[in-house]
Amino acid sequence: MKKIIAILLLITVILGFSVPALAYNPTGSICTTGGTNSSVCSPQNKSPIAGKNGVLKDAIEILSVVTAIVSVFMMVIGGVTYVTSGGESQRTNSAKNTILYAMIGLVVVAISQVLVHFVIGHL
Repeated sequence: MKKIIAILLLITVILGFSVPALAYNPTGSICTTGGTNSSVCSPQNKSPIAGKNGVLKDAIEILSVVTAIVSVFMMVIGGVTYVTSGGESQRTNSAKNTILYAMIGLVVVAISQVLVHFVIGHL
């Protein structure tokens, strides 16, 4: 189960850092020319892949929610293991590590969400 959490966290972080590269637009606008020689420019906020309502943002949010749910579930399992360890040092340490890694997972998911929202908000 720890391997699954680690893989989900890694995918979340990789996707979180790939958003700027996928959504990069050096001009920052979409320009169209009218019937006369005038051009009309508007800010680019409508990218179907990486914009504010893009598929990539939705995928990252879904993956983050799944990872957070798995992390909370692992904390519960670690708590139950800790309570039922009966004082055995190996089971107690294993339970403490499970809870610690699940908490670290939640922190990583929260930081990746902040980064994703910051990057998408500034595009």
